[in-house]
Amino acid sequence: MAKEKTDITEELTEEQEKQLQEDQSVQMRSAAYKAIGQVSDLLSKKQDNISEVFSNSVIHLLGELKESMERGRIRSYEDLLMANTYLTAIRKAVEEDDIEDLEKEVTDFSKIFDRMKTRHWYVVNTYSGHENRVKENLERRVETMGIEDNLFQILVAEEEEIEIRKDKKVTKMKNLYPGYLFVEMIMTDEAWYIVRNTPGVTGFIGSSGGGAKPFPVSDEEIESILRRIGMTDSKIVANFEVGDIVKILNGPFRGIEGTVESMNNESAKADIITIMFGRETTTTVDYLDLQKAD
Repeated sequence: MAKEKTDITEELTEEQEKQLQEDQSVQMRSAAYKAIGQVSDLLSKKQDNISEVFSNSVIHLLGELKESMERGRIRSYEDLLMANTYLTAIRKAVEEDDIEDLEKEVTDFSKIFDRMKTRHWYVVNTYSGHENRVKENLERRVETMGIEDNLFQILVAEEEEIEIRKDKKVTKMKNLYPGYLFVEMIMTDEAWYIVRNTPGVTGFIGSSGGGAKPFPVSDEEIESILRRIGMTDSKIVANFEVGDIVKILNGPFRGIEGTVESMNNESAKADIITIMFGRETTTTVDYLDLQKAD
């Protein structure tokens, strides 16, 4: 009697699934960068068929898209896939000199991209120690209320911490910001109301109260947080170089100025020479925690 065939495919663990999504996002991002370059090159060669004004407007749009990707505003696999789909259609229209189709694809993508740019990260206040429970509450409300198009990511900022217990290493998750959640969303009235009235949420940080909408977290601040917990691989472009005077924004040397001795673009860190107690001291600082001195 033949044995019944069994399914030997194992389900991915949460960590494996996360890694797979990150790998796919990296591939999509690389493809988008390549497509942006290809379309820009094609437009420069098609000046006889495409008006200079329209060509420049498309190149400007592509530049904004590239900047948004570099800053991490567009990072999810879904968003990058959508961008690649439109970039492919735009490239095809340019190659075939199909001006009507090109204008349509550019117009459609501009509308979607404008909506993408209204997405921001906000800080939600909750009870310390209940962050993950409140995150689950909010995720359920997003699904049941059908606002997935306006609320995208809900994050408890945690990183692994190793402790030594009875001569053994024990790994646990440390909450970097107790009492806070980070929410990526488009701040519509409905989305604001749903988040604000989720059980365990006590309010938005950066709101003056009385129903006023909060201010979003700056790109630099959220990038620093996401990088620390390993949720972004976007490249940081420093506005300083070796030999420049910079100011340290965070850490034990906060507020101190020093000279850039060396830079590591892979790790996005720089060695800074400062003067402490009359002696030169070198410290390594993240690019995001440095600002070129005036």
